Amino acid sequence: ESMIRSQLGHIQFFSKGFNQFGALSDASMLLPETLKKHIMEQATQQPESVIVTERLETDVLITNGDAQMSSHLIGIDPDKEATLSSAIQLQSGNNLFPEQHDGILLGGALARALNINVGDSLTLLGTAANQTINAMDVTVTGIVTTGAEERDLRTAFANLALVQDFLLTKGATRVVVLLKDTQQTDRVAQRLTAGLKDNADRIEVRSWSQLATYYHQVVALFSAIFTFVNIILLAVAAFAISHVLSMNVVERTREI
Repeated sequence: ESMIRSQLGHIQFFSKGFNQFGALSDASMLLPETLKKHIMEQATQQPESVIVTERLETDVLITNGDAQMSSHLIGIDPDKEATLSSAIQLQSGNNLFPEQHDGILLGGALARALNINVGDSLTLLGTAANQTINAMDVTVTGIVTTGAEERDLRTAFANLALVQDFLLTKGATRVVVLLKDTQQTDRVAQRLTAGLKDNADRIEVRSWSQLATYYHQVVALFSAIFTFVNIILLAVAAFAISHVLSMNVVERTREI
């Protein structure tokens, strides 16, 4: 549940091929505005849905004039993300509000690397969706942690409207759906896939389990550890039992 509520949600929609090529050129693989709205309408109609929201992401260069860092900027709807990404904790400052057009949240490790505090100004540099260079000044409203130091070093959050203006597009990188119950994930994903079959060649649907590779690595690690411990316990128990039985047989060999 912590992984699901750390931005993954239960189900995600994105453009075909985004998993393979999105990291190289995410701005060129956006969901068009009309398709994005269609997906959100279909997801909102599902009775199991709690939150349906869009995100717009891009890689930017963040600079304070003295230092600069490459970061992954995520445009969000702050009201919806407050519920969907509740596992992301605010360390200092304030969360984003819809009316704060120039506000930005930085990961704790990123803020330390840039020696940035709440209230400081930064400049974003990057490439818009039409491949032109764009720059924008923002103000740090808060510092957050996702629970993973490596992710905090490369992640920043801003209002969806700010990132749309920065990328000069109304499209979305992905649409995220949060459900009432995790057990409903596969059933709702199949239903949504069937409802969007006319656009099957344009979109991909992924559940949280398919996206949470780190989660499965941790589960596999703990499973291996517990299996090893269980084998040791079984060996000790087997040795103790065999020892007791052997001693009984040796002591009573003459009677037997």
